[in-house]
Formats: sequence, structure tokens, C-alpha cells
Amino acid sequence: MERKGKVHIAKFDFAILIEVTTLEAINTIKNSEGYKKMELAIKTASTFTHIIAASNVRRINPVNHNK
Repeated sequence: MERKGKVHIAKFDFAILIEVTTLEAINTIKNSEGYKKMELAIKTASTFTHIIAASNVRRINPVNHNK
């Protein structure tokens, strides 16, 4: 069922999380050749992309994967 409106309904989800220690590092990564090649490959294979940079002010601790 397709919904009409402002929200894009994903046919398939794909997420990449790049964790950095400073906000300044975001621009360094986004301007790197490796990131640009990866972004181009994803955009070429996709019909819709959504790229955001965000910070977590609460600073959640690392996840314990052994639980």
C-alpha cells in the first residue's frame, strides 16, 4: 500500500553509520575520496537517498554486545 504525502516510504532500507569523535571530523570524512566514491555508488544504485549528519548531546555509552 503506497501512502501519499510528505513522508517517503522506503522499498528497502540501507544504513551506514560513521562514528566520529568531533563534529569537525564530519567535513574531513565527507570531503575524502573514499567517502565520495561510496556516496556516488550508493546514489547511482538508488532511487532515493537521505544523508544526515547528527550529534548525540546525551553521549550514550558504548553498547555491550556480549549481553
